[in-house]
Amino acid sequence: AALLVLPPLFPSSSSTPHIYQVLKEGSAAKAHPAIYSGDILTHVEEVKITSLQQARRLLRETTELHVKLKFVRNQIPYETVIDIDRMPVDKD
Repeated sequence: AALLVLPPLFPSSSSTPHIYQVLKEGSAAKAHPAIYSGDILTHVEEVKITSLQQARRLLRETTELHVKLKFVRNQIPYETVIDIDRMPVDKD
Protein backbone atom coordinates (compact mmCIF):
# COMPACT_ATOMS: atom_id res chain seq x y z
CA ALA A 1 0.00 0.00 0.00
CA ALA A 2 1.20 3.50 -0.75
CA LEU A 3 2.23 5.58 2.22
CA LEU A 4 0.64 9.01 2.57
CA VAL A 5 2.22 12.26 3.69
CA LEU A 6 0.98 15.71 4.40
CA PRO A 7 1.39 17.72 1.19
CA PRO A 8 3.64 20.34 2.79
CA LEU A 9 7.30 19.35 2.82
CA PHE A 10 8.91 19.49 6.24
CA PRO A 11 12.49 20.26 7.23
CA SER A 12 14.30 17.10 8.29
CA SER A 13 14.33 17.98 11.99
CA SER A 14 12.00 16.62 14.65
CA SER A 15 11.31 20.09 16.05
CA THR A 16 8.02 21.98 16.16
CA PRO A 17 6.00 21.01 13.09
CA HIS A 18 6.40 24.21 11.06
CA ILE A 19 5.20 23.91 7.48
CA TYR A 20 8.28 24.40 5.33
CA GLN A 21 6.77 24.28 1.84
CA VAL A 22 3.32 23.62 0.37
CA LEU A 23 2.90 21.85 -2.96
CA LYS A 24 0.93 24.09 -5.37
CA GLU A 25 -1.48 21.34 -6.39
CA GLY A 26 -1.51 19.52 -3.05
CA SER A 27 -4.43 19.12 -0.67
CA ALA A 28 -3.07 21.67 1.79
CA ALA A 29 -2.99 24.39 -0.88
CA LYS A 30 -6.54 23.52 -1.99
CA ALA A 31 -8.02 23.40 1.53
CA HIS A 32 -10.25 26.19 2.87
CA PRO A 33 -8.52 27.79 4.66
CA ALA A 34 -5.36 26.78 2.83
CA ILE A 35 -2.16 25.90 4.65
CA TYR A 36 0.89 28.07 3.87
CA SER A 37 4.63 27.94 4.46
CA GLY A 38 5.36 29.09 7.99
CA ASP A 39 2.14 27.74 9.52
CA ILE A 40 2.54 25.54 12.60
CA LEU A 41 0.68 22.22 12.59
CA THR A 42 -0.89 21.60 16.01
CA HIS A 43 -3.37 18.70 15.51
CA VAL A 44 -4.18 15.89 13.11
CA GLU A 45 -7.83 15.10 13.79
CA GLU A 46 -7.94 15.63 17.58
CA VAL A 47 -4.40 14.38 18.29
CA LYS A 48 -1.98 17.09 19.49
CA ILE A 49 1.16 17.08 17.34
CA THR A 50 4.49 17.25 19.12
CA SER A 51 6.84 16.30 16.27
CA LEU A 52 7.03 16.07 12.50
CA GLN A 53 7.48 12.32 12.72
CA GLN A 54 4.24 12.01 14.69
CA ALA A 55 2.33 14.06 12.08
CA ARG A 56 3.71 11.95 9.23
CA ARG A 57 2.89 8.70 11.05
CA LEU A 58 -0.70 9.75 11.76
CA LEU A 59 -1.27 10.76 8.15
CA ARG A 60 0.30 7.58 6.78
CA GLU A 61 -1.81 5.41 9.06
CA THR A 62 -5.19 7.08 8.57
CA THR A 63 -7.92 5.27 6.67
CA GLU A 64 -10.00 8.44 6.33
CA LEU A 65 -10.44 10.21 2.99
CA HIS A 66 -10.70 13.62 4.67
CA VAL A 67 -8.53 14.62 7.62
CA LYS A 68 -9.08 17.60 9.91
CA LEU A 69 -5.94 19.61 10.64
CA LYS A 70 -5.49 22.40 13.15
CA PHE A 71 -2.70 24.91 12.67
CA VAL A 72 -1.54 28.33 13.81
CA ARG A 73 -0.68 31.28 11.58
CA ASN A 74 0.47 34.58 13.07
CA GLN A 75 -0.65 33.35 16.51
CA ILE A 76 -4.21 32.77 15.22
CA PRO A 77 -5.58 29.20 15.33
CA TYR A 78 -7.21 27.74 12.21
CA GLU A 79 -8.91 24.47 11.33
CA THR A 80 -9.15 22.92 7.87
CA VAL A 81 -9.82 19.60 6.16
CA ILE A 82 -7.54 18.03 3.55
CA ASP A 83 -8.36 15.27 1.10
CA ILE A 84 -6.10 12.27 1.54
CA ASP A 85 -6.74 10.90 -1.96
CA ARG A 86 -4.87 13.85 -3.49
CA MET A 87 -1.74 13.34 -1.42
CA PRO A 88 1.53 12.26 -3.06
CA VAL A 89 3.24 9.00 -2.10
CA ASP A 90 5.77 9.20 0.75
CA LYS A 91 9.14 7.79 -0.30
CA ASP A 92 10.84 7.93 3.15
